[in-house]
Amino acid sequence: DRLRSRGLGDVYKRQVADQVQNVGLLGEKDALETPFNSMTLTRKDLDYFGSPEKGPTDMLTLNPAVRDASSNLYNDVSIRGFNLNGHNMYLNGVQGMLDQQHAADIYIDKATVIAGPNLGIVGTPNRENLGGTILFTSKKAQAEPNLDLTLAYQGGKSFKEAVDFGTRFGQNQRWGVRVMTDNIQGAVSYTHLRA
Repeated sequence: DRLRSRGLGDVYKRQVADQVQNVGLLGEKDALETPFNSMTLTRKDLDYFGSPEKGPTDMLTLNPAVRDASSNLYNDVSIRGFNLNGHNMYLNGVQGMLDQQHAADIYIDKATVIAGPNLGIVGTPNRENLGGTILFTSKKAQAEPNLDLTLAYQGGKSFKEAVDFGTRFGQNQRWGVRVMTDNIQGAVSYTHLRA
């Protein structure tokens, strides 16, 4: 993909952050209009910077406020020094939809990282983190049908298979369905545990 800067004529091959961000109760805002530190990363960033064994963790660390606090079984991050796990993250505006263990990345279209206190942004006081929060937006069915198959080696004896299918139908393609599933099998580095 190429992005052409207006007026300058410069051509950039990559755009790391999305200019338009979903910032909770404030809705969609331009990055320069948000009154706090936020950064939205896209699916392209996840495909380029992400890794099968860490899910979205490597992509999220593109934000300088985020550090990797994960282990072999958990995809935790630290925002401004405060640890955050899947229970504190949001999926399509709903908190608690993710588990603490390995965060699947197959469903992610965008991830917005809000660094700093965010109670007024997301509107739910349950399990908020003082360091910040992460708002994931899931993929939606597009005009062009897709069928993506992924095979990944996660290290040791662990393998991952994933399927992503999406299509639109009905009058004016009004309805859509997107089905994503993944399977991780194999041994992890801990004794007596399986992925």
